[in-house]
Amino acid sequence: MTDIGDSGGSGAPARRLSRRHWLAGVRGNRLVGANSGALAGMVIPIWMDGAGRPVDPPVSSGAAIAMGVRISIGTWHGAGVLLLILLKAGGTALDRRRRAEWDREWQRVAPSRLRQQ
Repeated sequence: MTDIGDSGGSGAPARRLSRRHWLAGVRGNRLVGANSGALAGMVIPIWMDGAGRPVDPPVSSGAAIAMGVRISIGTWHGAGVLLLILLKAGGTALDRRRRAEWDREWQRVAPSRLRQQ
């Protein structure tokens, strides 16, 4: 959490000086982006990485669920398309093999039938 310091008070979006207080008792000051409703003295949550740099807040649970649903639908569609491609390729390979067998058998049988006529 951070306290917004007095750096204008107009409420316009800008970078404001904040005082940070960690649970371990560490304190520090840094300029952070504050929304238009942030006024001097307000306590607002600021998300930071391990180095103490401000980062975007994590996604909400609803957004995470929606992202998971989209990814799973995309994965299933991709798997279905891959399966169709593999089935088509397998069918084509089997058709070629059968056609070659028919041709070999015809070459073996046809000349003898033609001689009998």
